[in-house]
Amino acid sequence: MISSPIESSHPLPDGQMPLKYPVARRTILLCDYALGGFRPPEMIKRRPAIVISPRLPHRDGLCFVIPLSSSEPEKPVPYVVRVELPEPLPAPFDHQICWAKCDMVATVGYERLDLFRTGRGETGRRQYINPRVSVEIFEEIIQGILYGLGIGHLTLTPPASTLGLIACEGHFVKPQDPARGRPRHGDNKLGGVSFCHRRSAI
Repeated sequence: MISSPIESSHPLPDGQMPLKYPVARRTILLCDYALGGFRPPEMIKRRPAIVISPRLPHRDGLCFVIPLSSSEPEKPVPYVVRVELPEPLPAPFDHQICWAKCDMVATVGYERLDLFRTGRGETGRRQYINPRVSVEIFEEIIQGILYGLGIGHLTLTPPASTLGLIACEGHFVKPQDPARGRPRHGDNKLGGVSFCHRRSAI
């Protein structure tokens, strides 16, 4: 038996009300990480987030999300995925290009989540939008989550952000300069200087 969706009377900032019902995967919602419980270097701001998990039996009121950022990472890493939206989100998140931080998966309650609003209609009722990422981008995000969990070797196709790197035991490293001799086994830091023998080009 599936329980009823959790409803809350605690308002979010700026008069926003918490989400009351489950939404589909790939949906972009507004997540209030600042509501309490998170501390730096965790996500602590209110920002867009993508719903990752489906509605699960016997577990309403919670879902997995990953945050979106408007800042491009300094270095290409497989756990940050470029996301191009068909249309910008409402201000102040009106960027058409953003980055899914797949290493920051969080299980959050509906109290933190809300739909994006575009104003009020002629009748005075609030109007909402239901933005979603494409199926193709969502697949890249799922792959990025696996890399963020350190199990990237389970993916079949590397994220586009890692092209030109080398897959090494589930991690990505830069190809070794032939002038430096044979690659050695190391700490496999992303974009670092250590390498290992067991590797495959991507």
